Amino acid sequence: MTQTLAIAGFEALGTNCASAVPQLVRLIGDTNHAGTAVMCLAGIGKPAVAPVCQALTNPSPEVRGIAASQLARVTDDIEVYLARLNGPLNDPNARVRSAAVLALGSQTHHPGAVIPLLVKALQDPDQSVSHYAAGLLGNLGTNGMKAFDALSDVAQSGNAPRDRDAMRSMVFIDPVRALPIVLRCLRSSEASQRAEAARILGTGSRATPEVIVALRGALLDTGPGVRLAATTSLVRLRQKAREAGSVALIIIPGEPSYSGKSLREWLQTRDGVDLSVEARVVLRQMGTNAIPALLGMLTYRDPKFGVWDDDLCSQAVLGFNLLGKAGTPAFPKLKELIVGRDAQLSLYAFQAAANMGTNYNILDQLRIQSERDRTAASGF
Repeated sequence: MTQTLAIAGFEALGTNCASAVPQLVRLIGDTNHAGTAVMCLAGIGKPAVAPVCQALTNPSPEVRGIAASQLARVTDDIEVYLARLNGPLNDPNARVRSAAVLALGSQTHHPGAVIPLLVKALQDPDQSVSHYAAGLLGNLGTNGMKAFDALSDVAQSGNAPRDRDAMRSMVFIDPVRALPIVLRCLRSSEASQRAEAARILGTGSRATPEVIVALRGALLDTGPGVRLAATTSLVRLRQKAREAGSVALIIIPGEPSYSGKSLREWLQTRDGVDLSVEARVVLRQMGTNAIPALLGMLTYRDPKFGVWDDDLCSQAVLGFNLLGKAGTPAFPKLKELIVGRDAQLSLYAFQAAANMGTNYNILDQLRIQSERDRTAASGF
């Protein structure tokens, strides 16, 4: 704790602490304080450039790694920076190389200088180093275009961490060129690779018809991880579309209304964070008339993206919980959903049935067993 406070103090005072450099340099020789001393020197800034550079060749890998990670704080000359970082990038210790690659990736304003070095690091024999390099290239965005072909070459090599980050970086650099490669991975024989491709399509891709069709197809995948990744991506893409105002109007057949407000509007009527007393009264007055609409809300699927709506499901759960035992006629359908293939919908249905006077433990056991059955059926 004391050392952390010392580091923070030197960072706050910066170059005003230049006179402390000689004392901190002596501490680098103390194995108990060497790492802290380098951090303090980095906080001082340019006056400490010489000792921080010297620490890059310290006998301790930990000290060398810290010095590499902090080098940019003591020099803003990119040529000096790259020349000094060359040693750590080729250090025999993988943790030092990782620190150097991570430091290099922060230099996003100098893409022309850092791309060749990060591309070289893609071939590092250590997985952590190579996957850091693959991921950091994506931070360059369109400025990383010169790295696209190198990322493409390694994206399906079998090095799982690097493959994942290489594909993601390709999407951030050039989503149009990257799309066919990611879609090809979505058809891989390896479930883990299909799942990763599905996840990536939800991060950097646009909700084009081709992407949506591919992800909706992945909802039927035999791998539960693939289905979950596809669902998550579709939900994320739908949220982007919602923010852009391009989501279809939600229509729930048979939705009742009262005093000019629909069931959904009443379920959104709040007194602070809680549902208003009036809304509670109205819902109980609706009684069993609300059940078809609540089930419709729970099972609604966006016509374009093919995924549930979390807001609607949460409102349906709230509605069923307020109805309590009056919602019992819906229990057979809820039980069907609990044991169904969709794990998320199973959870929502379980929550919806929890206040109907049925045995909670039996419901929980039913849900757990259904999850096991879904996993067993998928072969995982």
